[in-house]
Amino acid sequence: MVAYRFFPNSTPESSNPPSTPSTPSSLPASPTPTSSPNHLPPAERILAKAFSETSPPPLFLWNETIKAHSRNGCFRESIDVYRRMLARGLRPNAFTFTFVLPACAGVRSAPDGRRVHEDAVRFGCDSNLFVATALVDMYISNGKCEEAMSIFDQMQRLGVQYDAMTMVSIVQACASLGALQKGRWVHEQVISAHMEINVHLGAALINMYARCGSIEESRRVFNEMPRRDLIRFSHKGMVHKGQIYFKKMTEEYCIKPTLEHCSCMVDLLGRAGRLVEAEEFIRKMHLEPDPGVWVDCWYVLMSNIYATVRRWDGVAKMRLLMKERKVSKSPGWSSIEIGGQRHSFLSFDRSHPRSDEIYMLIKNLEERMQSEDTLQKQNVCW
Repeated sequence: MVAYRFFPNSTPESSNPPSTPSTPSSLPASPTPTSSPNHLPPAERILAKAFSETSPPPLFLWNETIKAHSRNGCFRESIDVYRRMLARGLRPNAFTFTFVLPACAGVRSAPDGRRVHEDAVRFGCDSNLFVATALVDMYISNGKCEEAMSIFDQMQRLGVQYDAMTMVSIVQACASLGALQKGRWVHEQVISAHMEINVHLGAALINMYARCGSIEESRRVFNEMPRRDLIRFSHKGMVHKGQIYFKKMTEEYCIKPTLEHCSCMVDLLGRAGRLVEAEEFIRKMHLEPDPGVWVDCWYVLMSNIYATVRRWDGVAKMRLLMKERKVSKSPGWSSIEIGGQRHSFLSFDRSHPRSDEIYMLIKNLEERMQSEDTLQKQNVCW
């Protein structure tokens, strides 16, 4: 009997690798070519030329082409090359999956990611540490934290060795799910494995404990970190670095910025209080995304920026404009684990069976805070 491995909701039979490298039906071959090589930096153009002139291209050349597209932000093209490779009858290896899964994360496509995951199981590559870590990252990027945790649990059962990079992803999943007990267990595994708690892992643990409501444990991790001076809790010190990376991306690596890239830059400048520069950046952009998406994005961004610099009049103005013009954003939600049971909440949500008690408690807390005149001191924005 074949053991069930990492693909959620699959059957034991589905994890059998095929006897011949036939094309999976889950990913049909795409007859269209990938994007023009001119969109890639010089090194990748040479690779594209070698790919077109080699017949038939060997597996490593397919892998390098998938990687080149993925690392240069051409995520959809990377997935397209992967599909064409399968259509040619080539059998992917662990390198293939570690290169194509980040592309599935980049396009925020859980369906594509699941299909690639299914292929990794069928070709026997899912138990590879780097593939498993890429799967965890892909699911987290697509907001599928439960599936990311499922993969980690399977890694544990199969004895797959994990590294600090894997742990960072798992801790992030615990934070998103509010899974405090699971997060503590992961932290214990890090300690027992004598892993160095570097800046990235330390920051993930601090964030996880804080989001799960355990401020004391969050503070303890911070105090015990050997290099805690490198952690930045403010956007202000990161603006220059963000500008450098944005310039490198566009000028040195020839990557065309997306709406998300530009939104990050505006958010970075705005939260540092550099509103004039943020406005100038918006004026200089050469993006033509969907008007609805564009407008919604900037309303939300400007509201957040005003809140960061404590311009509550600006926050109120933006929210009023959003309401008048029927601009909406995805409702915020949070999750917390109490007594081994996880509770999730949406903004203005009343689906919880004890919602009346919860809202009554919030109201009592608000009244108590107002009576003690702490709202003004803490600059809390409701």
